Amino acid sequence: AAGCWIGLIGADLPYGEGVIWLGRDPEAPGLLLPTLLRPETHPALIEGRLLQGAPAPLIVVPLSAAGGARALGMAAARPLSRERLAAWRGR
Repeated sequence: AAGCWIGLIGADLPYGEGVIWLGRDPEAPGLLLPTLLRPETHPALIEGRLLQGAPAPLIVVPLSAAGGARALGMAAARPLSRERLAAWRGR
């Protein structure tokens, strides 16, 4: 979790309003990119730049339709529990 974002990794995640579905691009396996968008820059170049300062995997999400993106590290991801989710929502 970071700010108002929460990243979940799993195979059977439910649909929800405002959810951005991510997947791995074979050309940039260290990134999790939106499945409905294609970056203007080649994904391998983005991966090379972003992974210089952070361990994989990284979630890359758009900030707005006008452009810009945010990268969130998922290397420290841990299993989700009701208690952790409640604590995050309470912040």
